[in-house]
Amino acid sequence: MTQLQLTAATSTVLGQIFDLERDFVGVPDEDLLHSVCDYKAARSSALAPLQLGLLAAEQDPREHDESLRRYAWAFGVSGQMRDDYLSLFGDEKVTGKPASADVREGRVTYPIRTVLLTASPSERKVLDSVLGRPDASEADVDDVRQIIRDHRVDRTLLTDMRRYAELASREAATWSSWGEAVAFFRDVSVWGIERLL
Repeated sequence: MTQLQLTAATSTVLGQIFDLERDFVGVPDEDLLHSVCDYKAARSSALAPLQLGLLAAEQDPREHDESLRRYAWAFGVSGQMRDDYLSLFGDEKVTGKPASADVREGRVTYPIRTVLLTASPSERKVLDSVLGRPDASEADVDDVRQIIRDHRVDRTLLTDMRRYAELASREAATWSSWGEAVAFFRDVSVWGIERLL
């Protein structure tokens, strides 16, 4: 159990490094964003707890490694997409964090990456002038949000996060031999998305 926790902690540190580097490589490919999710969150918040639970139940998690990793990966990607959506369109009173921080910090999140790839030259000028500017006004951030909406990136993101949540749910449904706990893992990822809609 200690080794699993150390491995999860190491993965989180690596994921944080990938996360910091991501914003300095121009427009990253989607695989890099997925890797950030996998290392920074999925391995510590989904994979390690599942592995620890199996050990506590006196089962060998290595026997289920591929399935657990598929679940954790899809769960992590869906969760990060949800966080990215909330970081642009969430209610700050509910989320507890400003819905402008990612824009002002210049973070190349899933929606920012997509809009950078689809923006017109004039929209790209607006994006380049606002992203990464700590003193960007709320009106500036709203301009970025509007460009995202104009390209329907917000709707695409909701569709994608649901797809990954359902992928995790289907993977968990294959764990039928694990009793009542399966329902929780099957439903939790989709429940997280349903709260947004």
